[in-house]
Amino acid sequence: MTEYTIVTGESAEGLSEKVNEMISEGWKAQGGVLGDTQNCMQAMVKTAKNTDSLSAMVSKLIAKNEALKPGHKIIVKVKDEDCDCC
Repeated sequence: MTEYTIVTGESAEGLSEKVNEMISEGWKAQGGVLGDTQNCMQAMVKTAKNTDSLSAMVSKLIAKNEALKPGHKIIVKVKDEDCDCC
């Protein structure tokens, strides 16, 4: 799943601070900066990681089934909805 948002700042410096903060949180800039007489704007996207939900899924499997213990191999195939490769 991909999240999309537009960040605004009253100046290029203000926008830059906000964009850099979001980049540190896993967001990526999408396209270029747009500006008008009052604001600078930047589109930002963030793709959720399948590994987070996969880890939670495996933990639930282990909790429900005593035959599955930590250290056992568990093979899970995951299809990325944002990917055309699989």
